[in-house]
Amino acid sequence: MVGGTIGEKRREDQKVVIVIGLAKFIAKNGPPSLDGSFQDFFVRKARSLGYVVCGINEYFTSKRCPDCCSFVWKTTEWRSLWCSTCRVIWQRDVMAAKNMCKAVESYLLHQCRPLYLQPQRTDGTYPWEDQSSSPASHIPSSSRKRRASETSLIEKQLRERPVAL
Repeated sequence: MVGGTIGEKRREDQKVVIVIGLAKFIAKNGPPSLDGSFQDFFVRKARSLGYVVCGINEYFTSKRCPDCCSFVWKTTEWRSLWCSTCRVIWQRDVMAAKNMCKAVESYLLHQCRPLYLQPQRTDGTYPWEDQSSSPASHIPSSSRKRRASETSLIEKQLRERPVAL
Protein backbone atom coordinates (compact mmCIF):
# COMPACT_ATOMS: atom_id res chain seq x y z
CA MET A 1 0.00 0.00 0.00
CA VAL A 2 2.64 2.56 1.02
CA GLY A 3 6.17 1.98 -0.20
CA GLY A 4 5.26 -1.55 -1.31
CA THR A 5 4.27 -2.70 2.19
CA ILE A 6 0.95 -3.17 3.92
CA GLY A 7 1.48 0.33 5.23
CA GLU A 8 3.79 2.52 7.23
CA LYS A 9 2.71 5.15 9.71
CA ARG A 10 2.80 8.67 8.35
CA ARG A 11 5.73 10.64 9.72
CA GLU A 12 4.97 14.01 11.31
CA ASP A 13 7.00 15.82 8.63
CA GLN A 14 4.98 14.25 5.78
CA LYS A 15 2.26 16.48 4.35
CA VAL A 16 -0.02 13.93 2.66
CA VAL A 17 -3.71 14.01 1.75
CA ILE A 18 -5.26 10.95 0.11
CA VAL A 19 -8.21 11.83 -2.11
CA ILE A 20 -10.80 9.36 -3.36
CA GLY A 21 -13.35 10.16 -6.06
CA LEU A 22 -16.93 9.87 -4.84
CA ALA A 23 -18.45 8.74 -8.16
CA LYS A 24 -20.09 5.32 -8.24
CA PHE A 25 -19.78 3.43 -11.52
CA ILE A 26 -21.60 0.40 -12.85
CA ALA A 27 -19.79 -1.79 -15.37
CA LYS A 28 -21.82 -2.14 -18.57
CA ASN A 29 -19.70 -4.71 -20.38
CA GLY A 30 -17.22 -6.98 -18.70
CA PRO A 31 -16.57 -7.77 -15.05
CA PRO A 32 -18.55 -5.88 -12.41
CA SER A 33 -16.92 -2.85 -10.83
CA LEU A 34 -15.66 -3.15 -7.27
CA ASP A 35 -18.17 -2.41 -4.58
CA GLY A 36 -17.33 -0.22 -1.61
CA SER A 37 -15.67 -3.03 0.38
CA PHE A 38 -12.15 -2.39 -0.95
CA GLN A 39 -12.60 1.36 -0.67
CA ASP A 40 -13.81 0.98 2.94
CA PHE A 41 -10.80 -1.23 3.76
CA PHE A 42 -8.39 1.22 2.13
CA VAL A 43 -9.83 4.26 3.96
CA ARG A 44 -9.79 2.49 7.35
CA LYS A 45 -6.21 1.29 6.81
CA ALA A 46 -4.90 4.67 5.62
CA ARG A 47 -6.56 6.55 8.49
CA SER A 48 -5.21 4.04 11.03
CA LEU A 49 -1.73 4.87 9.71
CA GLY A 50 -2.29 8.59 10.30
CA TYR A 51 -3.13 9.71 6.77
CA VAL A 52 -5.84 12.26 6.00
CA VAL A 53 -8.37 10.69 3.61
CA CYS A 54 -11.14 12.70 1.99
CA GLY A 55 -13.62 12.28 -0.84
CA ILE A 56 -13.95 14.60 -3.82
CA ASN A 57 -16.70 15.30 -6.32
CA GLU A 58 -15.25 14.33 -9.69
CA TYR A 59 -17.39 16.84 -11.61
CA PHE A 60 -15.61 18.17 -14.73
CA THR A 61 -12.27 16.58 -13.84
CA SER A 62 -12.16 14.67 -17.15
CA LYS A 63 -13.63 17.52 -19.23
CA ARG A 64 -11.13 20.37 -18.70
CA CYS A 65 -7.38 20.59 -19.32
CA PRO A 66 -5.48 21.02 -16.03
CA ASP A 67 -2.85 23.23 -17.73
CA CYS A 68 -4.97 25.79 -19.61
CA CYS A 69 -8.48 25.05 -18.19
CA SER A 70 -9.98 24.67 -21.71
CA PHE A 71 -12.45 21.96 -22.64
CA VAL A 72 -10.87 18.85 -24.14
CA TRP A 73 -12.13 16.73 -27.04
CA LYS A 74 -12.47 12.99 -27.44
CA THR A 75 -10.07 11.27 -29.82
CA THR A 76 -10.28 7.98 -31.66
CA GLU A 77 -7.93 6.46 -29.08
CA TRP A 78 -9.58 4.79 -26.09
CA ARG A 79 -9.66 7.10 -23.03
CA SER A 80 -7.56 9.76 -24.75
CA LEU A 81 -8.54 13.42 -24.88
CA TRP A 82 -7.16 16.27 -26.99
CA CYS A 83 -6.58 19.82 -25.73
CA SER A 84 -6.61 22.02 -28.83
CA THR A 85 -5.24 25.00 -26.86
CA CYS A 86 -2.16 23.24 -25.43
CA ARG A 87 -2.01 20.81 -28.37
CA VAL A 88 -1.59 17.91 -25.94
CA ILE A 89 -3.18 14.46 -25.85
CA TRP A 90 -4.16 13.47 -22.32
CA GLN A 91 -4.93 10.05 -20.95
CA ARG A 92 -8.35 10.65 -19.39
CA ASP A 93 -7.60 9.26 -15.91
CA VAL A 94 -4.24 11.05 -15.62
CA MET A 95 -5.89 14.34 -16.56
CA ALA A 96 -8.71 13.76 -14.06
CA ALA A 97 -6.18 12.98 -11.31
CA LYS A 98 -4.29 16.22 -12.03
CA ASN A 99 -7.55 18.18 -11.86
CA MET A 100 -8.47 16.49 -8.57
CA CYS A 101 -5.07 17.48 -7.17
CA LYS A 102 -5.73 21.08 -8.20
CA ALA A 103 -9.20 20.95 -6.60
CA VAL A 104 -7.82 19.65 -3.28
CA GLU A 105 -5.00 22.20 -3.31
CA SER A 106 -7.54 24.97 -3.95
CA TYR A 107 -9.74 23.70 -1.10
CA LEU A 108 -6.75 23.71 1.26
CA LEU A 109 -5.51 27.17 0.24
CA HIS A 110 -8.71 29.06 -0.65
CA GLN A 111 -11.57 26.96 0.81
CA CYS A 112 -13.23 26.58 -2.60
CA ARG A 113 -13.01 24.56 -5.79
CA PRO A 114 -11.25 26.17 -8.80
CA LEU A 115 -13.72 28.05 -10.99
CA TYR A 116 -12.83 26.07 -14.11
CA LEU A 117 -14.01 22.88 -12.36
CA GLN A 118 -17.38 24.34 -11.33
CA PRO A 119 -20.65 24.18 -13.29
CA GLN A 120 -21.60 27.25 -15.35
CA ARG A 121 -24.82 28.48 -16.90
CA THR A 122 -24.98 28.82 -20.68
CA ASP A 123 -24.31 32.58 -20.34
CA GLY A 124 -21.03 31.83 -18.51
CA THR A 125 -22.18 32.85 -15.02
CA TYR A 126 -22.13 30.61 -11.98
CA PRO A 127 -25.42 29.51 -10.35
CA TRP A 128 -24.55 30.93 -6.92
CA GLU A 129 -23.51 34.35 -8.20
CA ASP A 130 -25.99 37.19 -7.84
CA GLN A 131 -25.99 40.74 -9.14
CA SER A 132 -26.24 41.91 -5.53
CA SER A 133 -22.97 42.21 -3.65
CA SER A 134 -24.77 41.79 -0.34
CA PRO A 135 -23.43 38.93 1.79
CA ALA A 136 -27.05 37.99 2.53
CA SER A 137 -28.01 37.75 -1.16
CA HIS A 138 -28.36 33.96 -0.89
CA ILE A 139 -31.06 34.36 1.80
CA PRO A 140 -34.66 34.54 0.47
CA SER A 141 -36.16 38.04 0.66
CA SER A 142 -38.90 36.95 3.11
CA SER A 143 -36.21 35.74 5.54
CA ARG A 144 -34.22 38.96 5.09
CA LYS A 145 -37.34 41.03 5.89
CA ARG A 146 -38.09 38.93 8.97
CA ARG A 147 -34.49 39.20 10.19
CA ALA A 148 -34.49 42.96 9.59
CA SER A 149 -37.69 43.37 11.63
CA GLU A 150 -36.28 41.15 14.41
CA THR A 151 -33.07 43.20 14.44
CA SER A 152 -34.96 46.50 14.64
CA LEU A 153 -37.10 45.10 17.49
CA ILE A 154 -33.98 44.09 19.44
CA GLU A 155 -32.40 47.52 18.83
CA LYS A 156 -35.62 49.20 20.06
CA GLN A 157 -35.64 47.07 23.23
CA LEU A 158 -31.99 47.93 23.92
CA ARG A 159 -32.68 51.66 23.56
CA GLU A 160 -35.64 51.43 25.96
CA ARG A 161 -33.84 49.32 28.54
CA PRO A 162 -30.19 50.20 29.14
CA VAL A 163 -27.87 47.28 29.74
CA ALA A 164 -25.51 47.45 32.72
CA LEU A 165 -21.99 46.43 31.88
